[in-house]
Amino acid sequence: MKRSTSGQTKVIAKGSGEVAEQILQIAFDQGVKVRTDSDLAQILANVELESEIPLEALTAVATILNYVYDEQKQPFDETPKQS
Repeated sequence: MKRSTSGQTKVIAKGSGEVAEQILQIAFDQGVKVRTDSDLAQILANVELESEIPLEALTAVATILNYVYDEQKQPFDETPKQS
């Protein structure tokens, strides 16, 4: 996800099926905390790439992103540091 020029958060990558399993495995291998939310996952799965996050998912996505960036001690506008 990234911010668009309008300031909204956009989906820039996603996966389903085997690709989703590979993404999860990489996250687990790297010690990334994974949140399970099937309702949010379903909403985001229906969002086209480069499209803004729908309003009904915005609060949940903002909460997750705030947690991630707080853990990294880095504001949302910066690119996450690579390990």
